[in-house]
Amino acid sequence: IREMSFRHCKQYSELTGFKDISSIEVSRFGNPDDIFEMNEKPYSMQFLGFYIRSCFAHKHIKFLGNEVIVELGSGSGHQIEVLKKAYQNLTILCFDLPAQIYLCEQYLSNSLGEENIVSSKKTIHWNNLSQIEKGKVHFLGNWQFPLLEKFKFDVFWNAASFGEMEPKIVQN
Repeated sequence: IREMSFRHCKQYSELTGFKDISSIEVSRFGNPDDIFEMNEKPYSMQFLGFYIRSCFAHKHIKFLGNEVIVELGSGSGHQIEVLKKAYQNLTILCFDLPAQIYLCEQYLSNSLGEENIVSSKKTIHWNNLSQIEKGKVHFLGNWQFPLLEKFKFDVFWNAASFGEMEPKIVQN
C-alpha cells in the first residue's frame, strides 16, 4: 500500500506538474509513526496525503514558486512543510489559534530550519504586514487576520478548518 501510494504521488505529480515526490521527504522531527523509505528517503502516509493536496492545488493554480500564500488553520504545519520543500521561495503566512501556532512553529522550525521562520514572538505585535520577509514562513494569531484586509497575496489556503467554524466566522 505504501509503495502504491508513493507511485500514485509520482504519477499525479507528472499529470499536474507539481514537484516530483522523489525530490522531497518528510521530517523525522517528533519521531512520527509510520515512517517508511522509498529511494532511501523517509515518507509517511500522512505526508503523501498532504502532497496529493498540493498536486491538486497546483493543477489549478500552477505555482511559480514565489507566491505569497495565506493559510488559515495551519494546524501542525504538515501542508506547509510539503509546499515549502517543493518551492523554497514561497512566502507563507500561517494564521491559527495560539496553541496550534505554537505547535506549527515548533514543527516547522525543526523540519524547515529556523532560518526559514519568522517567529510568532516577532509577529505578535505587528499592526500591519509591511515587515513580511520574502521566502519565509510567518506565524500569526487568528485575531491578527484583519491585517490581511489591504494586503495583497496570491493564494488563500484552508484545507479543513472552515468545517470547524461557525458560519458567521467563515463568512467574515
